[in-house]
Amino acid sequence: MSAKIRSGRVLLVALLISRIAFAGDTTLPTRLTLSNGSNEVRVHDIKILVIKALVSTGNAHSFETYTSFTVPSDPHEDWQQILVDNPDGDAESFRSIESADSNVQSVAMVRENDTLSVVQARKIGLKPPDLYLKNARVTFTVYRFNGDTRDYPRFVRERTGISAETYLNASDALDKEFLRR
Repeated sequence: MSAKIRSGRVLLVALLISRIAFAGDTTLPTRLTLSNGSNEVRVHDIKILVIKALVSTGNAHSFETYTSFTVPSDPHEDWQQILVDNPDGDAESFRSIESADSNVQSVAMVRENDTLSVVQARKIGLKPPDLYLKNARVTFTVYRFNGDTRDYPRFVRERTGISAETYLNASDALDKEFLRR
């Protein structure tokens, strides 16, 4: 069996698994509109502050970061940064990845089934410069806020899926597939 046929079968199986994983969702996620700067988000009785900011790199690869904190009701208690729980270690924030020609990674904060989640959409399967210039499949990685405000506040990696179509911009895959499934 050729490598192309094997890789095609692997992609087909991955697509089917991602559709099954997302098929169990009972409600569509609602994207939260985040402004540049400080944004207050409430989850039940928890106040979360999300800072959306641009990181200018002086070239075509500037990007946005999304850093989150739990805000205690008592002003004398410590704020906690909500880290991103990844297999290779915690990250301090979510970020987009931009090029002059396309959006390679996009981020959306959503309410889904009464929880707060962040969806990171990222183009896959290509290397630069093709990654920036050509359509590609997009992975959706969903991180759910664990609700902890004291000891271990995290966005925990919950599930992943793959787009059915190919896209030049990862943000288009978020809008056309993840938020409309």
